[in-house]
Amino acid sequence: MIFSKRVLGVQESFLNKWDSDIKHRVAEGEDFLQFNLGQPDFSLPGFVKEAIVEAKEKDKNNFYNHTGGTDGLRSAVAGMEEKLSGLAYQREEIIITNGAKEAIFLALAAVLNVGDEVIIIAPAWPTYIEAVKFLGGVPVVLDTDTDFHLNLEAIKGAVNVRTVAIIINSPNNPTGVIYDEEELKEVAQMVIANDLLVISDEVYSATIFDGRGHFSVAKLPDMKARTVVIDGFSKTLSMTGFRLGYAASSREMIDAMVKVKSNINGNTNSFFQVVLEDVIAHRAGDFQDFIGYARREYLRRRDFLCGRLQEMGVEHTRPQGAFYVFAKIPEKLHMKSKEFAEFLADKAGVAVAPGIFFGQSFDNYFRISFGASMEDLEKGMDKMNKIL
Repeated sequence: MIFSKRVLGVQESFLNKWDSDIKHRVAEGEDFLQFNLGQPDFSLPGFVKEAIVEAKEKDKNNFYNHTGGTDGLRSAVAGMEEKLSGLAYQREEIIITNGAKEAIFLALAAVLNVGDEVIIIAPAWPTYIEAVKFLGGVPVVLDTDTDFHLNLEAIKGAVNVRTVAIIINSPNNPTGVIYDEEELKEVAQMVIANDLLVISDEVYSATIFDGRGHFSVAKLPDMKARTVVIDGFSKTLSMTGFRLGYAASSREMIDAMVKVKSNINGNTNSFFQVVLEDVIAHRAGDFQDFIGYARREYLRRRDFLCGRLQEMGVEHTRPQGAFYVFAKIPEKLHMKSKEFAEFLADKAGVAVAPGIFFGQSFDNYFRISFGASMEDLEKGMDKMNKIL
C-alpha cells in the first residue's frame, strides 16, 4: 500500500497512543491508577441524564441537521458565551463540532495554504502541531518563559510574511497556567499589526481557581473577528465520549469552517445537540451548580497533589486552571520522560503522561491529571513516593 506523503508526515497523537497502550494493558488484566487521561472522573450529571430521557421522546432528532449545528443549540451557545465571557455572538457565528479537536482542525483548514506558518506556544497539546503539518502548514513551536508564561519577544521575532496564525491555550494543558490580560494585549497588538488569526483554545475556561475569572483574547479591541474561540462540553460536563465542541468567530470564518465540515462529516450528532440545547436553555442553574461543584473538587485535589509532590521534593507547577500538574522528573533518576513514565507504569502501576509529548524542551517533565478521584490520587502518590 502506498500512503500519501501527508499521512506519512504526521504522527499518531502521542497522548492517544499512550492512553491506548495503558487501556490495552488494563484489558489484559493489569491494575493501573490512570493519571494520564485528560478527562474528569465524575459521573454524568443527573440533569443531563434527564435531558437525554426527554430528548428520546422528541421527533426528528435522528435526522441530518445543519452542518454548522442546530439553530437551537447555536443560539443557546451564543447566549451562554455572552453570559459567561461577555462576548456577544450571533447564531451564525457559532459552529457545533465533534469535540474541540475538530473545531481546531476546521479553523486551520479554513486559513492554511501549503507553507504557511502557525506559531504554537509550548508546552502544548500535540494535536496542534500535527494538525498544522497535516494541512501542509509549518508549525513554529516557541517555548514559554521559565514561568510558563508567554515569551513575547520570541513571538515577535517569529512573526514573518509566512505567518498566518497563532495558537494559544489558556488555561493551559499541561501546565495549568493562565495567560494574563497584559500579555494577551501584547499578542493582540502583534496580531492586528500583522493581520493574523488567533486560535484560542479555551476548553478549560470553566475550571479556574483562586478567585480568578476567565479572560479571552477575543474581548480585546478589534480582536473578536480575528479570534476563533474554541470550547466544548467534554470537560465541563464530564461527557468526553459525547464529542461535542464548538467554535465562535466572525460569520465569514464560521462559514468557511462549515464549508470544510460539510465535506468531512456533514453534521455533528443530532440527538446530543438537542440534549445540550435543553441543558443550556432550561437547566442553566443546574449547569452552573455542577461547574461550581467540579471546581471545588478539583481545587481540593490540586491542593492535595501539590502538597504531596512538595513533600517528595518534586518540582511542579501550581495550576491556576485546568486539572493538570506539570512536574519535573527528579534529577537523581537520570531518566527522560518516556523512560520515567514506563518506569512508573511497570514498577508502580501508575500512568502519567511524558513531558516530551508537549514539546521537545520538556523531556524532563511529566504531566499528572487530577481529573482522577481523590482516592486514586492518594493511592498513586503513596506508590510514587515509595518508588522514588
